[in-house]
Amino acid sequence: VGTRTEKFAQALQRFDAALQGEEAPDEALLTEMISQTSQVRGAMHNLREQINRTEKEAEVLRHDIEERRAAAETAESKVQDLQSVVQTLHADAARDPLTGLANRRILEQEMTKCLGIPDEHAVLAFCDIDHFKAVNDSHGHTFGDDVLRKVANVIASFASGPGDTAARYGGEEFVILMRHCSLQDGYRMAETVRRCVERASIMRAVRPRALCRARTPTRPCDRRRSPFYWESSRRSATASRHC
Repeated sequence: VGTRTEKFAQALQRFDAALQGEEAPDEALLTEMISQTSQVRGAMHNLREQINRTEKEAEVLRHDIEERRAAAETAESKVQDLQSVVQTLHADAARDPLTGLANRRILEQEMTKCLGIPDEHAVLAFCDIDHFKAVNDSHGHTFGDDVLRKVANVIASFASGPGDTAARYGGEEFVILMRHCSLQDGYRMAETVRRCVERASIMRAVRPRALCRARTPTRPCDRRRSPFYWESSRRSATASRHC
């Protein structure tokens, strides 16, 4: 287009010079002007067609970009949904479904961490509801589940220190891992837990069939044999001071 335009401009200059000289342009110049004009028109037509094709290609490209952006947003939303599902599954895997306390697996993980810290002072307080089978037999399992949830709420309120863990050990038995706690403080805390559970309104409804005893193990743990510590702690708790 540029070359044709340049030739057309030159032809115009010659045509203008002929007019200024008060001479009629010769036939050859007029023929060249007509030819150059036709060529410029053709070039402009081709340019318009090229611009139209480019605009259509740009529109297709914009549409493709919008589709890809929408697909990316959908994929991101699905990833977020999957992350939410994974987080929920992780949370569910770490919690007892009935009480919402940590489950035994998480408790053992926290205890393993505790055993791996030199000079760590920690206490395990075991709490169980005596004669709980009689509660289920007399009041039904739905009521028994409610008892477990209410007891769990009381126990959870005492796991407030940094690193403390309240867990359902199994059945009607609960455990509180109290970090940075001396044995004597553990005894006092266990007694406080027992009294609070015993005074709970739902416990008064089933007393004396359901009682709570909190125990604190006194046997020192062997950090080299942490997988065997749990049952030895539990047996030690049973034989230790009953609060």
